[in-house]
Amino acid sequence: MRTVQISLASVALMLGAAGIAKSSVARPLTAHEARSYTIVTERGFATRLGPWRLRNATLARAIEVFGAPSSQVHPSGYREACRVAWRDRHIKATFANFGGADGCDPASGLLMRFTVRSSAWRTAAGLRVGNRTSRITEFYPSAAIEHGLWTLLSRDFGLGTPGPIPTVSATPRNGRVRALTAYVYAAGD
Repeated sequence: MRTVQISLASVALMLGAAGIAKSSVARPLTAHEARSYTIVTERGFATRLGPWRLRNATLARAIEVFGAPSSQVHPSGYREACRVAWRDRHIKATFANFGGADGCDPASGLLMRFTVRSSAWRTAAGLRVGNRTSRITEFYPSAAIEHGLWTLLSRDFGLGTPGPIPTVSATPRNGRVRALTAYVYAAGD
């Protein structure tokens, strides 16, 4: 039986020739990346999701940072919204464009919400997916349960909103933090 050896450079050349960008190929997290997967906020707003600086909150930029998504779908036929998942990274996100453009279009889809379910992720204050929910108030003394979620940070947007709106929350399950969600509201909502 003959064995064929293919170098990584050969694979990269084949992918390039096939029109697949190197950055769109999913790969495992490096140890440095796993340590740097932090939700950073300023004045209650998410400004960074791990290696992704949110000055450019487009789907195209998310694909550059996290690789090709494992799924991308319009919910119930709404072309303005798009649910995107990176299963290997335990990430789900909602992109939209309320200016009428396609939310699944990488150039026009803008981040609304980003949810992670991996212990590689933590908040800047140190709360990590997998921590006991009894520790939430150690990291966020003002945290409160609202509609089954722990609101860690919120912000008053004004403009007729009924008060502060969550910007970072934790989903509890069986006494542990099951997921962290950052609400980015970049889609014109």
